[in-house]
Amino acid sequence: VEVDICSSCRGLWLDAQEGEQLSRIAIAADNATEEEVAELYNKPGTGAYFFQLLTACPVEVWNPVRRTPIVVISLVILTLFSFFFPSLASKSISPIYWITGWGLIPSYVLKGSQVFGLFTYPLVHINIFHFFTTLYIFYTFGDNVEDVLGTRWFLVLFFITSLSGAGVFLAYYGNAKVCLIGLSAVASGMLGAYLVFFPRVKVWFVVFFVRFSVNVYW
Repeated sequence: VEVDICSSCRGLWLDAQEGEQLSRIAIAADNATEEEVAELYNKPGTGAYFFQLLTACPVEVWNPVRRTPIVVISLVILTLFSFFFPSLASKSISPIYWITGWGLIPSYVLKGSQVFGLFTYPLVHINIFHFFTTLYIFYTFGDNVEDVLGTRWFLVLFFITSLSGAGVFLAYYGNAKVCLIGLSAVASGMLGAYLVFFPRVKVWFVVFFVRFSVNVYW
């Protein structure tokens, strides 16, 4: 079935009888067994299997985007820069200085200092495993969320999830001199938005060495 898309309003339209064809395809796909789905969408390769085995991260079966996720890519680049820059800068910048300088420290924020940390802490990481897994989750599901919301509203969602994570941290630690860093709060927000927008999309999981696909909303 050929679906025409308007380049201006992004609306869709179908020719005569194509609506019924599309309906039959959708019903067949919804009733398909896991084996039939696997035939339609090839399982990820061996490399992806071991990646999932080690990280427990899901892999999308198939959910293409209509446009380039500019915000997601930009944030990924900024996060990569933030992670590797202290190492590339040799001894001129201490990793601890970098983390405490851009992370969120409650005692500073409550005194009106380093308030920008409310927005910069998601871009700072110290643990390479946590760095790559959260960045993977953010990119894998964030590109589709940005595709639905558009650039402006996706940025709003990013700031809301960032501030929500910061708010919980501030409420729990109060005036403590501890530092919040990492993309976990934002990545969790992307997963929640993805669940709302794509509840029927299937993802691959590996549990106890067995790979299987399930709907995002079980």
